[in-house]
Amino acid sequence: MKYFLYLTLLICLNVCAQPANKSIAFYYSSPMPLAEMTSYSRVVVQPQSITQHELNWLKERNISVFAYLSVGESFTENESSVAKNPHWNSHIADLTAEHWQQHLQKQAHELQQRGFNGLFLDTLDSYQLLKPNYDKAAQQVGLVNIIKGLSSTFNKHLILNRGFELLPQLNDYASDLVAEGLFSHFNPVDNSYKLTTENDQAWLNEKLHKAQSLGFNVQVIDYAKPQQRLAMAKQIIAQGYAPWVTDGHLQTWGTSNIQPVPRRILIPYNSNVKPLIYTTVHLKLATMIEYLGYIPDYIDMANTPLPKVDTSLHAGIISWTTSDQFYNAQVIEWLESNLGVVPQLVLGELPPSNKLLESLGVEPFNLPSNGPYKLAAMASWLKGESTTAPAIVKPYLLTLAENAQSLISIHAEDGTPLTQGSKTKYGALIAAPWLIDTLPMEGSNWVVDPKAVLTKAMGLAPILAPDTTTLSGRRMLTLHIDGDGFTSIAHFAGKPYAAEVVRDEVIKKYKLPLTSSIIQADIEPNGLHGADSPKLEKIAKEIFALPYVEVASHTYSHPYFWTALSGRKEINKDDTDYGFHLNVPGYDAIDLNKEITGSINYINERLAPKNKKTVMMLWSGDATPGPKALELARDAGVINVNGGNT
Repeated sequence: MKYFLYLTLLICLNVCAQPANKSIAFYYSSPMPLAEMTSYSRVVVQPQSITQHELNWLKERNISVFAYLSVGESFTENESSVAKNPHWNSHIADLTAEHWQQHLQKQAHELQQRGFNGLFLDTLDSYQLLKPNYDKAAQQVGLVNIIKGLSSTFNKHLILNRGFELLPQLNDYASDLVAEGLFSHFNPVDNSYKLTTENDQAWLNEKLHKAQSLGFNVQVIDYAKPQQRLAMAKQIIAQGYAPWVTDGHLQTWGTSNIQPVPRRILIPYNSNVKPLIYTTVHLKLATMIEYLGYIPDYIDMANTPLPKVDTSLHAGIISWTTSDQFYNAQVIEWLESNLGVVPQLVLGELPPSNKLLESLGVEPFNLPSNGPYKLAAMASWLKGESTTAPAIVKPYLLTLAENAQSLISIHAEDGTPLTQGSKTKYGALIAAPWLIDTLPMEGSNWVVDPKAVLTKAMGLAPILAPDTTTLSGRRMLTLHIDGDGFTSIAHFAGKPYAAEVVRDEVIKKYKLPLTSSIIQADIEPNGLHGADSPKLEKIAKEIFALPYVEVASHTYSHPYFWTALSGRKEINKDDTDYGFHLNVPGYDAIDLNKEITGSINYINERLAPKNKKTVMMLWSGDATPGPKALELARDAGVINVNGGNT
């Protein structure tokens, strides 16, 4: 069975790598669900909701990005406004007004300059809401002229929303037509979903069939709650149209002939308190989340608003902190508002919220209770690798709430039971120190089983994920050698360089495929060992020439604190005994281009054989390069290894 699932996933990864359907995805929220968008060849977004990075990311993958443009209405009243649409509290425009036509054309040019591939033209029928004294024919002429102008700007890459009366005049200026409300409609006044009548369905079907006969590709957008979307999408497909079923504001990820599997685990953190790379949830739990097939979706509360939870994308929320600064009013309100929306897991320091605590199974115990404390019970399936209970110095004084399951309980000196871990229908809670037991000189052990915490305690459902065990094949062995110590003298006869010993006793002896690197300033003629450079470069050339060796750079001067270089952490020179990089004469300030692009060029031009080039950057020091460093590496065509001070 495991082999079948694994094979199925491999097939999906190959087949689904390309868009699998003709549907256009619509998403009017932020941030963009980029991974999910790769199943579609075209997406429609609100231009103000997509960043330039997201837009470029999609276009690099040959996904056409269409910008929403309201042709007939505006939320801002202006000199072209002639009436109000009470349903959306928006202003209907006079389509014959030169001001409005110029305004739309200006917007189109700006969107084109930003890099959008086309436009989705909405509110094409709004002129029909005007009073009878407005010249309907004139409004239609104005609308056709507007669409022709926009079509010219975007080379016919337009998607029309309805506009049925004018379609015979527009089929040479747009290729796609979208219509909302075949089987359902959304009422923005009370946020309700209603099914359409058979008469309404028949009327719209007639219009859509006519659009198809004119050559338009037709898609239907309908509205439903997540659990009802797939069934409605199948109804649309049965009528002969591409489907997109979503919420009334198009702010959650919809269903086409592909039903999304929620895989993202929302993990809020605060970079002002601690950078992500040093948070316990990232260091300890992220790998297990990924192992189960889920995606850690980190939200930096210092720079990003906490998002609306979308049950089509998000499978749960995890908050794990060791700082009492984490739980501010904003995050507590967000967590409370999402109880029952997706499972929640609260770990470590607990939030000062009785509502959260009680919902996850514990209540404050207000009577005094003194130690020493002893473990009373732990769910058998929850036990981790630690063989003893952690030191219980200052436990949370909590008692088990009604309708909750105890996961971990301890006894005070007088026998009073205290709950330290619990589970309810809303998720689970495990307090510090019942997670990681840090041992002097021996690393750390899990007190609880992290897989069980995620699956049995939190309640994450099993989903399709690659099997990385030996049951389905051999494990992968990766070998790489950093450039550190290349010039050190080995304790061998003749005092050879360490690089020579590694070359002869390891690389040549075992002939295993591996990646090897050098630090440029360590071996170049103008570097730290200039007099010995000819011999050092010769050793590097001999290593790189071996057929099973891949070529890499370990930077120019071996920066130690990439976290500081990217502005994520302040490090004073007084805090280190060895500076910020190797003490290269005349090199006082780190130059990212010299460290990355320059070192790669040096290796390619002086050390690598003609049939090889540098293909990898092995990051140095704390190994946490920032966006600019990663961008330079990407532009140089190399990949990255050494993440987070390995």
